[in-house]
Amino acid sequence: MNKKLIGVFLFAAFIRLYNISYFASYGTETAQHYFEIIRLSQGDIFINGPLTSHPWLRLGPVVYYLFFPIFYLTRFHPLTLFYTWVTMDIGMIILNYYIAKKVFNEKIALLSTIFLALSPLQLLTNRSPGFYNFVIPLSYILLFSIFKTVKNKSFPYWPIFLVIGLMINLHASSLFLIPFCIGLGLYLKKISKSSFFYSLIAFISPNIPFFISDYFHNFGMTKNLLLWLPYKLYNFFLGRTLGVNRIVVKDVTFQDIVNFFKTSIFPPSDSSFFGIIVILLIVSYFFIGKNSRFINIIYLWLISGVLALFIHKNPPIHYFVPIFILPIVLVSYNLEYLIRNKRTKTVILFMILYIILSNIFFIFSPKYLFSDRIKMPIDIRYRTQEKISRFIIRDAKGRKFSISKIGPLDNYVGGSKENYEYLLWWMGNKPVQKSSLHYTVVEDVNRMPNNIPVNAITRIDNLIIFSSLPHNP
Repeated sequence: MNKKLIGVFLFAAFIRLYNISYFASYGTETAQHYFEIIRLSQGDIFINGPLTSHPWLRLGPVVYYLFFPIFYLTRFHPLTLFYTWVTMDIGMIILNYYIAKKVFNEKIALLSTIFLALSPLQLLTNRSPGFYNFVIPLSYILLFSIFKTVKNKSFPYWPIFLVIGLMINLHASSLFLIPFCIGLGLYLKKISKSSFFYSLIAFISPNIPFFISDYFHNFGMTKNLLLWLPYKLYNFFLGRTLGVNRIVVKDVTFQDIVNFFKTSIFPPSDSSFFGIIVILLIVSYFFIGKNSRFINIIYLWLISGVLALFIHKNPPIHYFVPIFILPIVLVSYNLEYLIRNKRTKTVILFMILYIILSNIFFIFSPKYLFSDRIKMPIDIRYRTQEKISRFIIRDAKGRKFSISKIGPLDNYVGGSKENYEYLLWWMGNKPVQKSSLHYTVVEDVNRMPNNIPVNAITRIDNLIIFSSLPHNP
């Protein structure tokens, strides 16, 4: 490991670990996953995985089985997923360097590693971890597998579909990789009877529980998935953008995609124009350089992902995880090419310096390391949730109680209270469904109903807790 890489690694580790418990994220969706994972410790075997935004679709449970040993070792600590992801994110600094060095060269590897270490998109993703984050390191394995497949005719094709099968277990946005890699196999003339068979087995293996579950439901999920693309294409060509409950909403897809490219390289506070700059940097070499077949395939990977998101419309940021690494990789690749030209060398060096300095200023500012998330009602800190849970346990004094929550994102089954239910379970006093003693945690005061039964009010970090019985001082 060279000295430059060590320096980048240590800096990346510092900004990711600085005051980590203060910025720790733990939400309702995470708690829902936790409740299912602890069932494994109780001897349950299940074939349903994480919920998705579509009520008819559940991913495979392979991710639960893979992460169960980690949760068991941490005794199901509420921040297990958060700490696991931060550790993986730090490890990706090394992963990026060695894979980029293998498929490109050392200069591109170092430049892309610096960009990854400072990437605002990657850093902000750390603040809200989920299982979908782990698609990102798998993308490097996919990149390397594609590289080996292109460069070595004898390299088997099935590892690509094994990686895709695992990625789909982590997030359904990876589905677009199936037609992309089928087309890639046809383009490389890798699809023979034997390779098709092994690729099919490789893809199905991590998805066996999903297909078993679907079999017992008359393949309802598979049917809906097969209808989903024509349905999305139909609405795409009609120009309709459907939100929750199929309500037509404003189409901001282009802005979402531009912001994705911008925050991959530049701070989020920069103008959207910087997103256009990143896109231009990516496409420039495609037109002016002599592209190898491998580079053209990476471009097609990115284009197919962006096209899928355009068809989907209004994609949340975590829908981009299958293409997270590509803007950084391609920008680094193109800058390294442009810096070799004496005419553009000075401009490119200035641009690289600007990217590094602007991101450092962003990192060491109230917008990131020194932010006060307590003022953000949509993003309640774990420490605050922990304080609230400990207060409720002390106040209940061993009595049974129920709990509810009023917050900005109460669109989950159960009223989005699972994060508090899990914390209370972990602390040894899980709430019941119904009880005369009921606590209501209000995270969004603007949504507080007028008819809520109140006998006591307690404030913790600007959040309000109502109790249906007199407070126990």
